[in-house]
Amino acid sequence: MRKQTVRKTKKPPKKRNHTRRKRGGGLFDFLFKRGPSVAHTNEFRTTFTKYITEIIALQDAQRIIRDKDRQSNYKELQKKMEELKSYVATIPNDVDKNIRLENSNTTSSEFIGGLPIHIIARTINNISFRDAILKNMKEQGFAYHEASLNIINGNRESAKLEAEKAKEELKIQMKKFAKQKEADEALALIEAEKEIAEHQKRLAEKQKEAEKAEQLQKELAEKSKKRGCGTT
Repeated sequence: MRKQTVRKTKKPPKKRNHTRRKRGGGLFDFLFKRGPSVAHTNEFRTTFTKYITEIIALQDAQRIIRDKDRQSNYKELQKKMEELKSYVATIPNDVDKNIRLENSNTTSSEFIGGLPIHIIARTINNISFRDAILKNMKEQGFAYHEASLNIINGNRESAKLEAEKAKEELKIQMKKFAKQKEADEALALIEAEKEIAEHQKRLAEKQKEAEKAEQLQKELAEKSKKRGCGTT
């Protein structure tokens, strides 16, 4: 009788589900692959929005404050932009670089919202500070859209050209007004001189009439005297 061998059924190896690898873990992940910090991101959101709101308010004030307060306002504005520039240079690496800010409760003239780089490009008027902050944030990896930046810069350039055009138009109008004023004053002077000349002419005519009347009276008196002498 043929001997029958019994094969041992080996259980298939348990497939590893790589749970930890999917979830992230280990010393390497802890040191180098951590995600954005919620605490640092929230702190950035608050501080960045605060600086932008204050800078916009100071920029708006530059257009309406009195001349004597303009210098102090300008110094405060420069100080705030320096602080923002220094703050941006020290932003923690674990801040969410794709953060979008929303702040519809701001009392400033512009709505603060969108990607931080777009906000800087849209709100900071000083070119040197704006370019320095934008460069720093780009190097840190903050998200932005090149097309949107081009649109923002284009709008800024258009607004600048419109402002310069309006200023030139104002200068032209002022020159026209000044020339018109000079012409009006010259015309008024001519009219005044004409009136004076006519007045002097009338006075001269009256003087001549008075002299004629006086001469006529003298002649009549002489004739009357001669008649009187003839009768005697």
